[in-house]
Amino acid sequence: PHFEAALATINAHRGADVLDIGRCESGARHLDRGWPCTTVGMSALVDANSQSLDEATLKICAPPRKPPMTPKAFAKSLETKVFKRGGDADMLIQLYNEYFMAFASSVETLDMSGLGWEDLDVEKVADSLPFFGQLRELNLANNEITELGAGYLADEIPKCSSLKKLFLAGNKIEPGLEGSERLIETWAAASKDDFWLFLWYPTHCDYVKRKIGIE
Repeated sequence: PHFEAALATINAHRGADVLDIGRCESGARHLDRGWPCTTVGMSALVDANSQSLDEATLKICAPPRKPPMTPKAFAKSLETKVFKRGGDADMLIQLYNEYFMAFASSVETLDMSGLGWEDLDVEKVADSLPFFGQLRELNLANNEITELGAGYLADEIPKCSSLKKLFLAGNKIEPGLEGSERLIETWAAASKDDFWLFLWYPTHCDYVKRKIGIE
């Protein structure tokens, strides 16, 4: 496992001049420092591994995908990190904000299916959704989302005017409970087509099966 973890680290930082996997002068561990934390946050937005390793290798060494962090959440995460220079935190916050906004303003489809994400992960996704002004399709199928996660999404649906399709089949969301009912209601109240709200998939619908990755 140590080799695979090291390989994933090298791949995620390909093209860099320096690979830092040790401790700095302060004695802080790698991910307790501000700069490495920033690269992790950015990697959550774009899967850098997909362009250089074959699929079999990726399954072995690619680190788990994480939900996107809003600029506010990222800034808060830096409060516990160690910096050698005092101005680095502000620089990284500005850098992440620019990177996040450039990414969020251009994405039309987000496929976050089959990642084993739970309600706390979906809460982060929901918080970030209003920033994705061009997002038309969100796939969160085949995760571990319950009624609580459905409620988080319901809270943000009114702020997502461009979102047309939402895939949640294959989760732990049950019909008739508060989270799923609120999501259905807010989806309808936002004048979205209920045909494209998939909380559960029809058994014989090939299109939906392909979208949620079971075929």
